[in-house]
Amino acid sequence: MSVILGNCSVYLTKSRSVTFLILASSSLALILGLSGCTVKPEPISNQEVEQRVQADLGRLFAHQEPVSLRVGLHEAMARAVKYNLQRRVKQMEEALAVEDLAVAQRDLLPKTAAHAGYTLRNKEGVSTLQNSSLKLLSQDNENSVAGLTWTWSLLDFGVSYVHARQKADEVLVSREKRRKSTQLLIHEVRSRYWQAAMTDQIIPQLDLLLKEAKIARENLQRMEAAGQELPAIALDGQQILLDTTHKLWDMRRKLIEAKSELAILMNLPPGTKFMLAAQGGEALKDDLVYLPVLALDQYALLHRSELRSEDYKERISALEVRKVLLKMLPNLSFMEGSGYDSNKYLQNQSWSSVGTQISWDLFNLASTPQKLKLAKLGKEVVRTRRLAFSMAAVTQLRIAMQSYHISKRDLSIASDLNMLQARKVQQVEEDRNSVPNFAVKRIEQRALALLSQIEQGLSYAQVQSDLGRIHLTLGVDPLPLSGQVDIADIQTTSRLLAMRQDSVTSAVISAIPNTLLNAPPPTSSSLAETDTGSLAKGDASGFWNLLESFSEKIDKQQNGTGGSGNQPVLAHAAAQPQQLQPQPQIQQHPNYLPPGVGPQGYLPPQEAALSQPPSEAVPVILMEN
Repeated sequence: MSVILGNCSVYLTKSRSVTFLILASSSLALILGLSGCTVKPEPISNQEVEQRVQADLGRLFAHQEPVSLRVGLHEAMARAVKYNLQRRVKQMEEALAVEDLAVAQRDLLPKTAAHAGYTLRNKEGVSTLQNSSLKLLSQDNENSVAGLTWTWSLLDFGVSYVHARQKADEVLVSREKRRKSTQLLIHEVRSRYWQAAMTDQIIPQLDLLLKEAKIARENLQRMEAAGQELPAIALDGQQILLDTTHKLWDMRRKLIEAKSELAILMNLPPGTKFMLAAQGGEALKDDLVYLPVLALDQYALLHRSELRSEDYKERISALEVRKVLLKMLPNLSFMEGSGYDSNKYLQNQSWSSVGTQISWDLFNLASTPQKLKLAKLGKEVVRTRRLAFSMAAVTQLRIAMQSYHISKRDLSIASDLNMLQARKVQQVEEDRNSVPNFAVKRIEQRALALLSQIEQGLSYAQVQSDLGRIHLTLGVDPLPLSGQVDIADIQTTSRLLAMRQDSVTSAVISAIPNTLLNAPPPTSSSLAETDTGSLAKGDASGFWNLLESFSEKIDKQQNGTGGSGNQPVLAHAAAQPQQLQPQPQIQQHPNYLPPGVGPQGYLPPQEAALSQPPSEAVPVILMEN
């Protein structure tokens, strides 16, 4: 009897200890859970901010090659391509998209799950038989379980495959964004470089002239105070000098800002001293602007990064429709696994299992029509946006070409004005004995001559900028599309940029079908009959239909169902860099006039659309509000 009581006391003591342990662990979990819910905002301390600032300053200009004493145009472009932070952001976004694709590809694998657990009971698992007083002990107080399960869902595999293809297209979209950012960066560097090209030469002359103007104004003030000069003459002279000083300081500010902006594009540390190798006046390589405009339209529609991005987005939308259709199907799953249970009352503590299961989400089936309609509507939105971008692309191309020709005319006028102003300075020097208030007149004419020289340089910079704008609107790649450029040094990248700049025209010609390249330029009479001519009158329906047919042709090329052998496939053109070929010699017609310009000068807008000479290859677009 005492033995039985002793066993009972031991059992009760163990049962109480287990119960106490369970209650203690539950209370501890409750306390930790409640304490975790009380989160207070903690601002960043000033010390942490200072550490972050020092770390960022160390990373801003790290691992950069030293800048040369005289920076050329292609070296400036190369430094911008390698070190500009905005382009680095696009590179990181592309790398992020690639990693996202890798994650999506792993979703194609079967789901494999391992589990383990431990259970502690305060009472043993006792069961009774029905209509019997017999009690069976079937569960230990302490129990450990473990297992490995392999599951493969046919529906999940199909949806994951479509999702992975969407992620692959998103990688290509991010690549096109990086390509666009590179094109914009090269265009900005070209514009700022030629604006700042004359800075090193002009700034010393500006400073010297400003110093002379200050001395001359002080002399006039002293002569006026001493009565050696009439007040009216002295005041007029001071007014001229002050007005000249204001113009000189304003022009100096513009030149300094252009060079500072160029340094920012190259990601140079603030205060870095450098000089520019070019001084302006280099020969223009503008054979590209005299190609047939319809051929340039085709090239732009094939190579603009915005349009290629929309092509990939359309594929993503089409895949979204497939994903919705897949989700309406029943799901078939296959399962296989093995398990272990430490319960000593089990006859088999380890086992293996295999099975299959079929399921069907009926609520998802009921909402499929709305989801399918939404997916198809998204696809139509992408198509319509692509057509809008196509219209914008050809319009921007024509505007850029018109701006280029007008800038060349302005450059010619600025050159003539500079020569005339130089002659006036020489004339003042020759008439120094007969010119009243010679010192003031001499400074004024020298300032005007220097300003006209700067205006000529800025006009040349505008011509270069408009030429780069034509390249930008065409979608010309300034660098190969391979990733080798990102790891090359400055000299190699500069050499690649120079080669691409020298072969832009040949690269464009090689990508244009011969039927468009050899087409005769439109005449003034044909402009009123063709689709382009109707567009010049303000009717865009003909060209809109042309864009739609061209879009369908691109779709056939992508699907491999059509297209001639000499028309480039869009996906292939995106993956292959343009071949460098010898640049052809293109002769300009002797009667050529820029768009919107007649033999007697600029024409009114309505006459400019239909009054081009027979050799004109650039029809004018008039956009009506």
